[in-house]
Parts: sequence; structure tokens; C-alpha cells
Amino acid sequence: MDSCRRDESLHERDLHHVTIQLLRDLELDKKEYVLIKALIVCNPAIEGLSMSYKAKLEHEREKYAKSLMSYVLASRGTQKGPVAFTSMMGLVEWLTNLMKRHKVIY
Repeated sequence: MDSCRRDESLHERDLHHVTIQLLRDLELDKKEYVLIKALIVCNPAIEGLSMSYKAKLEHEREKYAKSLMSYVLASRGTQKGPVAFTSMMGLVEWLTNLMKRHKVIY
């Protein structure tokens, strides 16, 4: 039993390190970070939400994604911007899936 807890603790620590490293690799500024947090919060796949609330969240999420894309293109340029935006959206997806798995485990 102790071994399982230790393994879970090590796994969680590794996930935290991976998450922090992914965030560092993206070299996010504060505006990008806030928009990414908003995208994660506006997750229409959350269980137990009404269809109308899911639609509202999806609409807000689209607005935040468009804002992030515009900002990243303006701040990082047309060469680096699209790659950075794609990486940021990949991070959002990865974190969303991580939260889903964490919820299932606990």
C-alpha cells in the first residue's frame, strides 16, 4: 500500500515538473498566460453542465482563442506566431486531458 502511494506521489511530481517545463519552453508572457488560463476554465466538456451553458462556454472559449491567436501573431510575428499558438493550444489540450485523468483517479 505504501509503495502505491509513493508511486502516485512520484507520478504527480513528474507531471508537475513536465507541466512547468512545458510552460517555460513556451516562454509565455503574462497576457498569453492569462488567455491560456481562460481557455482552460471555459471548458464546455465539463460534466453536468446544461447544453445552453456549454454553448456559452464554447462561445467564450472561441473568443479567447481568437484573442490569443491575434495577440501571439502581433507579438511574435508571422513566422514564429503560428507555431507558438499551435504549441499553446496543444498545452491547453494536454492540461485539459490531465485534469480529466486526475478527476477519474481521485
